[in-house]
Amino acid sequence: MLSPSQEEAVCHGSGPCLTLAGPGSGKTYVLTRRIQHLITKGGVPPEQILVITFTKAAALEMKERFIGLMGQEYPVVFGTFHSVFYGMLRREPGFRTYRLLDHKSKQAILKETAYVVKMSCAEDDLLHMEQEISYIKNTMVALAEYASPYFPNEKIIKLYEHYEARKEVYHLLDYDDLLVKTRELLYKDPSFLSKWQKRFSYLLLDEVQDMNALQFEIIRLLALPDNNLFAVGDDDQSIYGFRGARPDLMFSFENYYPGVKILQLRDNYRCKARILQASLALISHNEIRFTKEILGQKEGKGNLEVVSLADKKAETAYLMQILKQQRTGGKNWEDMAVLYRNHAQIGSVIEALQDEKIPFYVKDAVPNPYKHFVMLDLIAYLRLGSPLLHRPDLFRIMNRPDRFLQRASVTREWTTFEAWKHFYQDQPGMQRTIEKLEGDINFMRSLSGPAAITFICKRLGYEAFLKKQARDDAEYQKWQESIGLLKETAKNAKTTGQIIEQWEIERDAIDRINQEKSLDKEGKVGLYTLHGAKGLEFDTVFILDCNETILPSKKADSREKIEEERRLFYVGMTRAKENLYLLAIRQEQGKKMHPSRFLKEIEKVQT
Repeated sequence: MLSPSQEEAVCHGSGPCLTLAGPGSGKTYVLTRRIQHLITKGGVPPEQILVITFTKAAALEMKERFIGLMGQEYPVVFGTFHSVFYGMLRREPGFRTYRLLDHKSKQAILKETAYVVKMSCAEDDLLHMEQEISYIKNTMVALAEYASPYFPNEKIIKLYEHYEARKEVYHLLDYDDLLVKTRELLYKDPSFLSKWQKRFSYLLLDEVQDMNALQFEIIRLLALPDNNLFAVGDDDQSIYGFRGARPDLMFSFENYYPGVKILQLRDNYRCKARILQASLALISHNEIRFTKEILGQKEGKGNLEVVSLADKKAETAYLMQILKQQRTGGKNWEDMAVLYRNHAQIGSVIEALQDEKIPFYVKDAVPNPYKHFVMLDLIAYLRLGSPLLHRPDLFRIMNRPDRFLQRASVTREWTTFEAWKHFYQDQPGMQRTIEKLEGDINFMRSLSGPAAITFICKRLGYEAFLKKQARDDAEYQKWQESIGLLKETAKNAKTTGQIIEQWEIERDAIDRINQEKSLDKEGKVGLYTLHGAKGLEFDTVFILDCNETILPSKKADSREKIEEERRLFYVGMTRAKENLYLLAIRQEQGKKMHPSRFLKEIEKVQT
């Protein structure tokens, strides 16, 4: 049964329509009913209907729900931007010899390119390079006008140009190229444009708030000349600015389509009253948004609790307590989810869930903090306490800090300090450098866990090396977190060997979690980033670390960024149907933590 606002959207005739669909408003149901209406009432051939979503899972779900609604399969095209445009390109003779880059190959080309243009090949830097190249393509910003937040502008321009040239040599396309090349063809080849405009006479676009400029331009071209574009989205849930998504594209719909019909799905069928009222109070503080009327349709007040806890240990203990209480009270494990801003927040949670034998899954692969380059450097130093020195360990640390030692000086896979010194038999100064390192390593072996790590950082100069290498204090502090994590891991270790053993256990535990992340989620608590939880719902939701510098992020240094952080918090809150727990900590590693300003914004609703 359609509500009045849903029926108005479903029965929209021809021409452009923008439907504002808040969380829990039944937008997927509206989209599938809209397709049904076009076919059964509008007489539109199903093969002329194109439905674009942002994820494979969403496309598959919508297709399955449509088939269930119709009772049989129709040749309506459901797909993501990338899958649809890849299919279009593969039909063109000029692209049949091109191959799509997988992640591993892309990383290899990026690493090779970074080396050529003399940029760092560290894991974090490669990730930033990948993100920036993608951002440049999706926003269509001119290279000369792009301002890199991480690298000198001239470096990122060289990197971009070399990366593109290298791909062209091997006839390779990355995922962003699927959109870039489609746009180029639509402009350059009138027959290509005409063919696809005739192929799809009606376009339905889900999650329109997540569109970037490149995607929107392609959609506008395909929708011409009749502009039968039915777009559904919620500007209050636009949370992918780092990918180039622009909620202001929704506000500019009237500029591109004068007279466009703008509708709103007013009913929320998901959240109980207190949760809905608090989320609306929060999002009302954003200035740049469509004004909406959202009405709760779910019976009952629901439970909203804001809890202040001493530190991460207390927060984790409280989380375990409430999870078990909810389970005892009749909730299934799969009805509960723990949401967090970034993966660095959940190490203690994962450990506690394992200790309490609470089944769980992690939606996205967790970056393994025990494989961070700082952690690997420290472990390499600790391994030098063995009688035989392993060449990869020496290569990692020999010039961290700079000792002017040559890689060629290590001639065998396994060696000793004595053999290493022999290479420099005619250079007494270099021999003294190795002797000093040997003496320091021997002393380090006598120290307990955290003390050994402090010795490496202070006495061997590793901390000074990091400070010199860091682009700014924020990056240095981030690297310090890796040192702190290893010290915490090693707190009960009596020897350097025990530190290494404990590190291997923690490293392997996270690797196993990542390997098992695609397993069945039934009967397990879900762990999601706030971004990863979008589109989902649970009876009970916990949001960790509702603190300044986390939510909102310390990187949110403008009104626009704060508003996106507020939208991210809003998305997290509106995943909850019945119970919502917002947890804040008062200190972390001895540093005072302040509650998030977002908690203040919902204060009146809590009482």
